[in-house]
This record gives sequence, structure tokens and C-alpha cells, in this order.
Amino acid sequence: MLPQLQFYNSLTRSTSAFEPMDATNVKLYVCGPTVYDFPHLGHARCYMSWDVLVRTLQLFGFGVTYVRNITDVDDKILNRAEAQQTTPEAVADLNTLRFHEDMAALNTLPPTFEPKATDHIKGEHGMFAMIETLLDKKHAYVTATGDVNFETATMADYGKLSNRPPEATQAGARVSIDADKRHPSDFALWKANPEDSYAWNPPESLAFQGVKRGRPGWHIECSSMIRTVLGETIDIHAGGADLIFPHHENEIAQSECCSGKKPFVHTWMHNGFVNVDGEKMSKSLGNFSTIRELLTHYPANTLRYFILTNHYRMPVDFTPEALDAAHNWAIKFSIFMTHLLPTFPEIATTLPAWDDDNARETLKTQLPDFLEALASDLNTPRALASINGLVKQLRKAETTAEKQPLLTVLLIALQVLGFRVSDFFQLEGNEAVKQSNQPTVDQFVSVFSTALSAEQLALFQTAETWESGLLSLRTEAKQAKNWALADVIRSGVETLGGTLTDTPQGSSISWKR
Repeated sequence: MLPQLQFYNSLTRSTSAFEPMDATNVKLYVCGPTVYDFPHLGHARCYMSWDVLVRTLQLFGFGVTYVRNITDVDDKILNRAEAQQTTPEAVADLNTLRFHEDMAALNTLPPTFEPKATDHIKGEHGMFAMIETLLDKKHAYVTATGDVNFETATMADYGKLSNRPPEATQAGARVSIDADKRHPSDFALWKANPEDSYAWNPPESLAFQGVKRGRPGWHIECSSMIRTVLGETIDIHAGGADLIFPHHENEIAQSECCSGKKPFVHTWMHNGFVNVDGEKMSKSLGNFSTIRELLTHYPANTLRYFILTNHYRMPVDFTPEALDAAHNWAIKFSIFMTHLLPTFPEIATTLPAWDDDNARETLKTQLPDFLEALASDLNTPRALASINGLVKQLRKAETTAEKQPLLTVLLIALQVLGFRVSDFFQLEGNEAVKQSNQPTVDQFVSVFSTALSAEQLALFQTAETWESGLLSLRTEAKQAKNWALADVIRSGVETLGGTLTDTPQGSSISWKR
């Protein structure tokens, strides 16, 4: 029997068993990007975390309808369009394409549906329809300027997600100062801007009440898309911790007051920030690294390992040292996987399914700790520890019969965590390396080209000096306590067909004859 999935619920501030409304159709909504620029590592952390959530739900046998929206109307998009002398639609379309490319490069699963905010302003369950219902139910009011605000005082339990009651909310910070508000915590459902060319005319029923041409408020966008695509009540709503207040708090208010149904969301899940020098990585602070920039220096599997070595609810400290450590793991793993190629040539192209009954049974019987880790609120650090332990077993296995079942469960587990297994087979020339007793410089460079810097590789450009240079580099790594790099060098020597031996007098390499 599979372990019981347990998730931490930001609303109840506790971990509890996951019990979906319909096991064949878990309704999951993830707040998507505002598409005005390239995605950064903070986005990678968010969407890789929820990628593991989707994969875990599917592994445990649940059907999932995964919805992730695109916010394509926002002041930042308008400002970028003005700066670039183009249209808001062009800015949104270009950056949506960039987002899709980066998500594909990171091997995240595509959502079942990806609604755009601008497609849900009108319609039966669109933003205008929700605003009109909230006005009719006296949960909202029209201001003198033609805005529509939600009146938080009309909801008795407003603030239950962030544990911030309306009377504790002060104007300023993320709560806008507006003389037309009845209370500082009231928030905009509709923002009038009659002179703006990028705006929408309200239907006559709203215009009659004084609502003017303008654009939707941020929070109503997600509520309307959820209502249209998934319905009035969903199983899981996920996003970054910075969205708890005001965005998700206000989603609850307008959605529950509109439908009259509670809860709007059964389980709220939030990922921690990526921090740089103690501050959240964000475009507004200018301390971000784009996914595209990082992928020019590190493969996607490195970024995924870096992210998943931290529990999704915890903050991640972004440092070059942390990325380098993750990269050393990826290189060491690549060398290990490539070493298996002659015995199992199909592993680079033929992979076992990771989300069917066979996969579940295989993991249950051969790697139960992995399943327990994922069931325990997506504990990916523990899941990675299970994988690394499995690698140690594979290294010790001597026969093909012993290795085969271990390799199968390893490939399943890697896919569940979203690693692109084929990327671990990027080292060239390995067959030639294994067939030669005298490795050449080209063969050495082929094995170590992704593990060492250009300056380090330059030390080994002649057949007479590369072996001593390699040993010197490993000695330096050990003195600096860079054990990951020292292990990468040892694994590389093994791939080249040699044995690296450490003695009190120093290290040496012997080659198989």
C-alpha cells in the first residue's frame, strides 16, 4: 500500500492527509507569471516545485487537471510596451513565448490548461460577471471615479489565510492609499482609466452603476480563471509565499463571497523565496538572474538539483558556491551514468514509465524511502538522499543481474523528480575511452570538459603533463575541502579506465592494461 500523501496547508498552518474531492480529477491551480520580461531563478524555483507536486500526484495514482495562468494585462507590461515603442500584446506574446521555452528547457510538465487573463474579462464566469455579482450581494461598491472596490468589512473571516484581520491592515506598503476606499484593506476589482487605449468598456449593466472604462484588478483575474476552468471550489492552489497577502487573501474573499461556497480552496501551498544577500530575488530589486542566463553556464539538471536540495517551503540562498556544488553532483552523476552505457546501452534512449502501476510497485518494493519522502509534504531533500543511496548500491553491484533492477528504480525516481535523464549522457567519446589503455588528451577533455573550467583544462594540453596536472588539481581540491570536485576527478578517472589511489605519500593513477 502506498503511503498517505500529507501536505502542509497554509490556511490551517498544519500538515494533514490529502483527501481530494475526486481522486480521478484533482483540481490544481498555480499562479503563473506576469509576462513583461524574461523569467528568473525565482520563477524556476516556483514552477519546478509545483512540477514535482504534479508528478507526485500522478505517481500516487491521482488524475490531475493542472491550470497555470498567464497574466497578460498589468502596468508593468504597459510600461515595457511604452519603453519599447510597441504594443502591450506584443510584449505579452514575446515574454509568454520566452516563458514557455524556459519551462521546456527546465523539463517542467506543461499545464492541462493555461488561460490568459485578457480572455476572461468577459463571459459567463468572467471578471465583469463576478464584479456584478459582488455588487449585487453588497460585497463591493463603485467609487466616484468609476472604480469598483471589494469591501472587506462585509466578510466576517477576511484575513484568515494571512492571519491579518482588516482592522490590522494599514494603508501603504502593498495596500494602496486611496481616498475613495471605505477601509484601507478594501481592494480594487476594477480600475477606471477611461483615457487609456489599452482598456475595456464595461457592459451596460455595470456602466449604469457608474463603472467606467478601465482594466481589471490583479486579484479578480485569477478568481475568474479558476471559476471558468475549474469551478467554484478546487483542491489545491499553489504559488509563491509572497502571494499569501494580498493576492491569495483577496482571491478567497471575492471567490467565496461571489459563489457563497466555502472553502474556495481546500489546500493552500506556498513555496519559499530564492534569496540573494538576504533579500528575495525579484526584478523590482534588480538582483535576479534569468533562467536563460543560468542555462548558459549550468545544465537544467544542475538547476533542478540546486532547487530540490531545499524543501519547497524553505528559502533558498542563491550563491555561486551552492550552484557549483549542484553542478559537481550533476557532473559526477553524468560520469556514473555514462559508465553504465556499455552494459545498458538502452538507458540513454529507452526509459521505464514513471507514473504507472509498475512504477508505483517498483518504488514501493525497492525504494520505499523515496515514496515516504514525497508523501511527507514533498520532502525532496530526503528523496534525493534516497537516490544517492541507490547510486551507492549500484556502484557496489557486480553483475548485470544485480544492477538491472537497481537501475530501473533509479531511472523511475529521477523522472519523478523531473530530471531529464537523457541530459546525463552528454559526455562524448566514452566508448573510445573504454577501449583504450592509454587515454589521450582529447579523451580526457571529452570527459572533463563540463566539470572543469577553461583555465583548468588548459593545464592538460599535452600528453606528458595532463596526468600530473590532474593529480595536482585534485590535491588542491582536497586542501580546499572541495570534496565534490575531488570525487568528480576520481569518477572521471574511472570512466577513462583508470584507478585513482590515495596514500599518505600522495595520489597516483594506474591504467588497466
